[in-house]
Amino acid sequence: MEYSKLKGTYDIIPEESDFFRNIKAKVESILNISGYKKIEFPVIEKAELFIRGAGEASDIVVKKEMYTFEDRGHRMIALRPEGTASAVRLYLENSLSMQGYSSRMYYCGPMFRAENPQAGRYRQFTQYGVEYIGDEEPMVDVELIQLNSQIFKALGLKKYTIFINSIGCRECRPNYLFALKKYFEDKIDKMCADCKKRYGTNVLRILDCKEESCKAFIKNAPTGIDYLCEKCKEHFESLKNYLNNLKIPYQIDPGLVRGLDYYNRTVFEIKSELLGAQSTISAGGRYDYLIKELGGMETPASGFAFGMERLAILIEKELGRAKKDFYIPPEVYVAYIGKENLYSALEIINRLRENGITAVTEYKYSNLKKHLRTADSMKAKFALFAGEDEIKSGEYTLRNLSTGEQTTGTIEEIIKTLLSYA
Repeated sequence: MEYSKLKGTYDIIPEESDFFRNIKAKVESILNISGYKKIEFPVIEKAELFIRGAGEASDIVVKKEMYTFEDRGHRMIALRPEGTASAVRLYLENSLSMQGYSSRMYYCGPMFRAENPQAGRYRQFTQYGVEYIGDEEPMVDVELIQLNSQIFKALGLKKYTIFINSIGCRECRPNYLFALKKYFEDKIDKMCADCKKRYGTNVLRILDCKEESCKAFIKNAPTGIDYLCEKCKEHFESLKNYLNNLKIPYQIDPGLVRGLDYYNRTVFEIKSELLGAQSTISAGGRYDYLIKELGGMETPASGFAFGMERLAILIEKELGRAKKDFYIPPEVYVAYIGKENLYSALEIINRLRENGITAVTEYKYSNLKKHLRTADSMKAKFALFAGEDEIKSGEYTLRNLSTGEQTTGTIEEIIKTLLSYA
């Protein structure tokens, strides 16, 4: 074959599309009923938005993970590598702070990162993001964590763990960073190249290292919780109390951090051991300083995001069902006999569709045997026969293709029969 998909991308074939449609329907049902409104923003933005939003020391910038190009106006443009920066830009540009209430927003769409593809990690990936802007109360973070639990429950998932931590604020974090520097000072020479870089640029990111040789040093490092100021302690205690009262189980992970300066206080991740090394399904936290960083007023905000691809792997592993197992076949295959009856068959198909019944046929066939073979390949539930005799009499035969049971009646009667199965 002359052409194939690029490395780090994937196709969704027709029989798999219902799997993803099922996920989206359940996710968006929960978000909609919780008062979150869907937003849309461009796939392309000025690269500077993500550089400022992600930070100069982030992997997106340092490891050159952004897909960028120069447009005709000599502006540096990027395919969006994540959604939060774009959501904040949308919030600011459309003056949503003036609407008189906090913004509950969500989005779903393709993101792009030029990184090494791994299981559930692609160069083009589909991400859901949820943002709550305008409220500093810890209950906001609780609501976001609870939304994750509700989404996973709706998808039939149980084998996951919620991890939380607090990374403090700009008042108390410098003391913690100083303690980390001091701790790693005599160990950094024995650690990996990434950790050595992070020691000079962002020591907090050392705690993210996955190298086994570095983990031995990291496990005894000072924890940020011990350096929280009174306000951050109070915020974290409230978060834990609310989670306890709502009976949402969690574990405190002192190594859970965000390396960027505008992240603060609550951070959380949801992980599943079924995913192996890439165990994180969803990640979120507070970013109270980001809106000011991008040109707005200092505004509290919190959010989370999860990738559809990794979530899909987890669903398949935990439920033991492949993507194709979620395929929804057509309800009725209309088997018309004789080319002269095609138009009448089309009228029947339209009547069925108008009543919410999925109906299809193959226009190229007029032979009953070929129609039935096709209906079987499609896994259609019923076949409706429309030959010359049926069309003249107005009485049609409906066959259940699983049981072989047949019923005869007018189109109105057949529609009632089909709707009774719904």
